[in-house]
Amino acid sequence: MRLADATAGAWIPGRGPDPDALARMRAASPRPPVAMGEAWFMGETRRMFPELLGDLATIDTRVLEGPLVEIASGLHSFGDVDGWVPWFQYLLARLVPRALEDRGRLLPLLVNGVIACCPPAGTDRRYDGYTDDVLATLGRSLMTGPHWRDPADPLCWTHAARHRHHHWHDVEDAFAASAFLHLVHLPTAQVPAWVASMLDIPDPVWRGQVLPWLVGVHPLLNREIGWPREWKDAEPRVGWSWSHVLGGETTGDHRPERARPAPALRDGTGAAVIEAVRRRMNYERLCAWLDSFKPYPSLNDNLFDVPERFTRLYLD
Repeated sequence: MRLADATAGAWIPGRGPDPDALARMRAASPRPPVAMGEAWFMGETRRMFPELLGDLATIDTRVLEGPLVEIASGLHSFGDVDGWVPWFQYLLARLVPRALEDRGRLLPLLVNGVIACCPPAGTDRRYDGYTDDVLATLGRSLMTGPHWRDPADPLCWTHAARHRHHHWHDVEDAFAASAFLHLVHLPTAQVPAWVASMLDIPDPVWRGQVLPWLVGVHPLLNREIGWPREWKDAEPRVGWSWSHVLGGETTGDHRPERARPAPALRDGTGAAVIEAVRRRMNYERLCAWLDSFKPYPSLNDNLFDVPERFTRLYLD
């Protein structure tokens, strides 16, 4: 366990992936010798991904999305029958630095692979402390670099609010997936510090993501549902790209009589989040958040009933 510090999992703008953790992941995950194949191989020919045997840095992120989708969906449908786990470990260790390219399209797909390859039950697949290293790398990607400081960067939260219409009662894929990764793999004792760090980031547009996420994720926190595939269609939307394949099934056993998968969150995590929010937030602070939204019309005018629902769930 490398995350000994109670604040090691905290979100700190500008604190990106830990290079030492990334180096350990790369050293433990060599490239498999045989090209990876697709998950849906019922036809006469099977799609393969020989491009992954080359230089990943030269492959467009949209091309890389395909194999990542195949890995998570393949593990859900069939289990690890075709070497998808070692391929994912290899890709993850080398794609973390690119997770936020193209508006962060790779980040949620990388999270899906982590959840599918490293079930919450908790055995580290590569080495002791592997999931801690994942949190210290992929888990910090959302905090990476200049987009927290440069309003001209298209990833900047403030830039998005000013220049792009958005349904603010939904949550961006990269945020939702990153938060779920922490819920699943962060030690319960570190959950309060992580929640506090999330609530203490002062950017109004960041707060505009946190508020609907806390409302939408509540059924998972109180164990009304156990996995992302059980999300209902109700707003706010807190699922993300291909999160519907995450249901705890990674053995390929889909018989009706099979044992129900254990919930994604370990005992105590959901309650720890709810308690940490209640300790950190109050009516006065919520009102201050809502006041901070006013300079951003696309945010201020599109939260609908989210503040009222947040109040009922966490403050009343």
